[in-house]
Amino acid sequence: MTIPSTPKGLPEDVFHSTMRGLEAGLCVRHIATMELKTCDVGDMVARVWDDPRLAGFDQLPVLRDDQIIGVWERESDHQEQRVEDAMKSLSSAVLVSADAPLMSFVRVAAREAYRLVVGVAEIEGIVTRSDLLKLPVRLLAFALVTHLEMVMASVIRAKCGGDDEVWMERLSPKRLKKL
Repeated sequence: MTIPSTPKGLPEDVFHSTMRGLEAGLCVRHIATMELKTCDVGDMVARVWDDPRLAGFDQLPVLRDDQIIGVWERESDHQEQRVEDAMKSLSSAVLVSADAPLMSFVRVAAREAYRLVVGVAEIEGIVTRSDLLKLPVRLLAFALVTHLEMVMASVIRAKCGGDDEVWMERLSPKRLKKL
């Protein structure tokens, strides 16, 4: 994660040390689902679609001989096919380390719906966009928004000095009324 620069007047060391701590402390494993639901390479897609235990999952790791070889995505609508024919094969593009900084998944979540989470020696879980609603991501977002507010206040003070009248003159009547 690239930590943004901090304008004058802000406690740069506090912000940077906090962000480094969050980056080191908040890992992908903290939001990942580590109890994988899977389907078998030989299963029919129609059976996977209809299985009530799998109904809430949009991506399912696919097993062959107890090894994950790919991912079946619910958006594929090939009901008469076997999972093997409808799945996406495993590649490094869908893997992320369990110990990777949480921000690394946050950055790719807009273009990648999921990543398989690799532990010490094997795939241990999955992290998806829906996991972005979990508490560790909220903590990270809160820290970034708080920093943005501090930067904005610093810029306002630098441009307008300590005089409230100066910056208030720049607000629209509607914003003044809300204030």
